[in-house]
Formats: sequence, C-alpha cells, structure tokens
Amino acid sequence: MLVQVALPVPLYRGFDYSIPADINAFSSPSLPHIGCRVEVSFGRQTLIGIVVAHIPEANSSVPLNKLKPINKCLDAEPIWTPVC
Repeated sequence: MLVQVALPVPLYRGFDYSIPADINAFSSPSLPHIGCRVEVSFGRQTLIGIVVAHIPEANSSVPLNKLKPINKCLDAEPIWTPVC
C-alpha cells in the first residue's frame, strides 16, 4: 500500500508516497491514518502534508522505484476528518 498526501503547493492534486518498513506509525508498523500529518520530501524541500488516501501500489501513476518514502508520521490520531 501507498499513501496519497495533500501538500501546501499550488497544484490541485495528491502525491503518492511509499511507507518505509521502519516508519513509526505510533501503534504498529502500519499505514498512517487518513487525516494524519506526515513529513515528506518534495523536490528540495521538506513539507508537512495530510494523508488523504491509502492506495494500492498498482494504482499509482508513478513507477514504484521513483516513489519517495514518507519521512515520518507526526500524529497518532487523525487531526482532520474527511467530509463525504
């Protein structure tokens, strides 16, 4: 699985990131919850974004060897709840 992250950039889309094996997701080595903040590399910057989706690896438009991992998960519980 991958996570899709909304970032504070002037592009209206989410960005796919992989989950490193040693990520501290607080309770278990699982995916960060939707609505949690994560720190990611974006170009030459390090940004804070919000996880907006969990997606299967096959659904990413980016080749798996080009995906960057998230750096760290910042929240144990979601700080944002998606509106359906």
